[in-house]
Amino acid sequence: MVCGWCNADGVSVQVKKHGYDVLRCGACGALYVPVGTSYDPKAVYGPGYLTGRYAGTESFYKDYFADEAKHRAKAQKILRIIGGDGKRGALYEMGCGPGFLLDEARKDGWGGVWGTEMSDEAVDHACKKLGLLVQMQRTPSFATAHANVAIDVMEHIPIDEIRVIVSELYDCARSILAIETIFSDGIDDVVNWKMMQPPRHLTFLSLKEWVKLLPIVPELHNLAAKGETRLPGNPKPGVATLMVWRKNQ
Repeated sequence: MVCGWCNADGVSVQVKKHGYDVLRCGACGALYVPVGTSYDPKAVYGPGYLTGRYAGTESFYKDYFADEAKHRAKAQKILRIIGGDGKRGALYEMGCGPGFLLDEARKDGWGGVWGTEMSDEAVDHACKKLGLLVQMQRTPSFATAHANVAIDVMEHIPIDEIRVIVSELYDCARSILAIETIFSDGIDDVVNWKMMQPPRHLTFLSLKEWVKLLPIVPELHNLAAKGETRLPGNPKPGVATLMVWRKNQ
């Protein structure tokens, strides 16, 4: 079987989960679920996705809105990292959810914020409750900004779309691209690993593949750290890591 990321042979089925084959490539380390033409993101992110009432397999979120304070605290940390140089230009977020990071960026003085999101209930909250500009769309849209951000998004994207999406986000960012994800390195116990919940979670790439994906090497940050977040080396397996590409340094 040929890898959907690097086209090498040697892909094997690790496990079948929720009726989907979870594959791993022995060459590049990608861990992914091939979804094919039947994949319907609107069905995946339908009613209940953010509130634990998901109609398919169990929802990863017990209640995203009930954890608002936690999500806002994380957003504030991300904004401190990417805005550490004091510049506060326009900020675009792909997969912005109910808009907590965008709202925090607006409060922090960023010069215009907007986003895209696939969940109806999240878009409704962002637009009606927070007064944000958020469009219903899965792929990047009007993404030319000082900073482009995608937090906990790439694992939800089919493997054959990631390269194009990330390249577009990078090219359209005037200064900063920030992406948080979990690397496939060290993820062995797929069956019991709660983050691999197809068809919502589809793709995890290795750190090596992420580093060579774009022209410059990203900074790595551990958002769970209480003090200094920047990592001098490889992150721990299974820990969400923020990658920051700074184009003007």
